[in-house]
Amino acid sequence: MIQLKGIGDYTASAISSFCFDEPRAVVDGNVYRVLSRIFGIDTPIDSTQGKKEFKALAEELLPQKHAAEFNQAIMEFGATACTPKKPLCATCPFVQECHAFRHNQVHALPVKAKKTQVQDVHLNYLVHAKNGAITLEHRSNEGIWKNLYQFPCVISDKALSEKRLSGNKEYQALVKAKNPPELMEAVLHKLSHRNLHIRFFKVEGTFNGKHQFEKVALNDLSEYPVPIVIARFLEKHF
Repeated sequence: MIQLKGIGDYTASAISSFCFDEPRAVVDGNVYRVLSRIFGIDTPIDSTQGKKEFKALAEELLPQKHAAEFNQAIMEFGATACTPKKPLCATCPFVQECHAFRHNQVHALPVKAKKTQVQDVHLNYLVHAKNGAITLEHRSNEGIWKNLYQFPCVISDKALSEKRLSGNKEYQALVKAKNPPELMEAVLHKLSHRNLHIRFFKVEGTFNGKHQFEKVALNDLSEYPVPIVIARFLEKHF
């Protein structure tokens, strides 16, 4: 499964565990925090060494039976009790074994080698649907959504209104239309290093033929892999 494009260790482990109950440890931010505090591990969780160390420990602790329940339990414990701020140490069942609590290091663990700077990105998706088909483009550039499909997109340094988008040079280079775009929906999609401020605009007219756009029948959309935020939009509106 991990050989599939876009599927990393976390996703592959989660699918294997939760869908097929295979003994695969699922290590997310909550698991890093719980393990680092209980076992007193100060290896940076965002380092190659740290990822290997925590993964190995999680695999060692994982029971061969009921792995999915174990994974869900430790993730839930980190999300509700062993939280980043104000953890519930007074009622924690592991307080006697917790290295961080016994050594007053609760707020010092886990350790990160570098703090990720979150970047705000504004994506203006152009939704063109006509005669039972919708226009998509294939992402071939690097990034988290490489090789997925998306709507034609105008990237801006701030949120654009319908009026500002229609006057945008990049938009004008993409679309030939008499009517201005119409805002359909605005969503915020948070990633570890980016806040994606996404706006979906309904557009009419035609797209510039120089760009590699595809007209996809609505009935065939399931054959085109898209980012989750676009999948949710399509499910809601189409």
